[in-house]
Amino acid sequence: MRFFSLITALALTAGIASAATPNEQIEQARVVLDDAQHELDANAAGIDGRWGMSAMLKTRLKAARAQLDAGDDPEAILRLAELDAALIDQLANQAYVTLGAIRGASPALLPAIGPQKRPYVLAVYVPPAAVAKSAPLIFFLHGKGQNEADVIATPVVRSLADSTGSIVVAPYAGGDDMLTDANIADLYQALDAIENSMRIDRRRVYLAGDSLGGFAAFKALARSPDRWAATLVIEGAVAETDSEAVAGRVRGKSIYLVAGANDQSVTATYVRQLASWLRTHGAIITYYEQPDAIHTLQSVAPAASKAWQDMLAGIRPTSATQDAAPVLPAPRPSQPS
Repeated sequence: MRFFSLITALALTAGIASAATPNEQIEQARVVLDDAQHELDANAAGIDGRWGMSAMLKTRLKAARAQLDAGDDPEAILRLAELDAALIDQLANQAYVTLGAIRGASPALLPAIGPQKRPYVLAVYVPPAAVAKSAPLIFFLHGKGQNEADVIATPVVRSLADSTGSIVVAPYAGGDDMLTDANIADLYQALDAIENSMRIDRRRVYLAGDSLGGFAAFKALARSPDRWAATLVIEGAVAETDSEAVAGRVRGKSIYLVAGANDQSVTATYVRQLASWLRTHGAIITYYEQPDAIHTLQSVAPAASKAWQDMLAGIRPTSATQDAAPVLPAPRPSQPS
């Protein structure tokens, strides 16, 4: 299956996904995954020769099938299958998407990022409201065990992008190794490429991360805080090894923190302590806690949605709210979740 015919098919699927029943979405996802597997098998040697990525892609398809079999959100799995299939098709046919031409959801490949000039995988969502103007950018870092496609496949992320007219770009960023100094440096090179290729309002470039991506967001923020209009951290905190750097670079920076009341991985108590600690170092903190929520983006979605909207609207806490928060010991997280 050639690139443009696959993209057309995926666009048609995306157009009817919201009207399809869950069972229909499951069957659509199986068809997309089957076609993607066939295309990958037929082109694995060429993909490895150019990019060395066939093993990673096989793992992705297997993981998507496992999620489908486990009964996860059929719409999200269909979107995930479409993105993985489109990435495989681009690699197989060497017909790569241009960032500035993306409409809707698409994978993209930056060909030479980092000192070793390696390929860099992105997933991008450009909502209709962002097509004809310079739009806000949300640079969103994924959680542990996920990848860039998981972010763009998430219905709440796409819905928020639609409602706020925001472009969302999610980098693969080394997968679960995104906390390395080298991967954080690569993030900024990727950001440069995005800003130079897309219609971005450079006054409104935001950094966001969920879970492990939240830990990475703090590390990235400390490296170059002035690149970001604000930062949104969902279910994340500051790694112990980054606490000194973060403490010294967050003064005057707007940070929106989201926690789940029943999160056992990064507890709400812990995130409240983090908020207080960040305030002592001059950060402008707005805190959101979702009642009964556990450690998943879906669970904290109402609070995360409010934080996202407030961030883009420039809503900040009053000075009185800032001063009223108790000062607690600095948190020292050591294991990102």
